[in-house]
Amino acid sequence: MAVDIKNSAIEAALSSGAFNKLATSEKIADNVSLSWNIAKFQKFFDEAAGMYSEEKQKLIERFAEKDKEGKPKTIPIPGDTNRVRFSFTDANAELFTKSFQELLNLTSPLSHKLQLNVKDIPGGVLLPADFRALEGIMEIRE
Repeated sequence: MAVDIKNSAIEAALSSGAFNKLATSEKIADNVSLSWNIAKFQKFFDEAAGMYSEEKQKLIERFAEKDKEGKPKTIPIPGDTNRVRFSFTDANAELFTKSFQELLNLTSPLSHKLQLNVKDIPGGVLLPADFRALEGIMEIRE
């Protein structure tokens, strides 16, 4: 049965890196049925996440300040070499925030939520914060 997943749940799963940890863990690969369950879900999740990411990028390109090459201007995040922030004028920051909030509140259809039994997830793969980041896209069974 198809379910609608809020884009805010997709953002949480992507920005935290939690879903990537789950999908790429070698400890998970040792459990064939668990790995298969995650791989099936990932096919559908990747499609929804791709659509969401494209729309997010359109908003960034529309509202962010541009560099000399016409690309969105980025600002490094101190202490984080993997991510950047985008630069906005005050007026565009407000417009971006409003549009981005609207995008986060929209839903994306998925065939199902990822269903996992907590005892099947090997220790050390996910931290408690990772479970919180994934709660919008998965159902945990005990």
